Amino acid sequence: MPTALTELGEVGLQYFKVLHAGPKSLRKETERLVFLAEVFGNGPVLDAISDVMRTGHVGAEYVEYVLRHQKGSRQPRRR
Repeated sequence: MPTALTELGEVGLQYFKVLHAGPKSLRKETERLVFLAEVFGNGPVLDAISDVMRTGHVGAEYVEYVLRHQKGSRQPRRR
């Protein structure tokens, strides 16, 4: 798991194990997840990853969908 995402803990580790087994580009997925963590914060991204993994899907596009649509239109954190 990329060091920028180490705060995602065991859920993040499991997510990357599943992601690694698939055909998706790890570099692109990592870049997108780091971006989402910077915009929304690690807590919401961790929650979204957990939700996505429960459905059997893996991919940053699913995580982003959950963050933007299923979680009540969460607003990105302010800097």
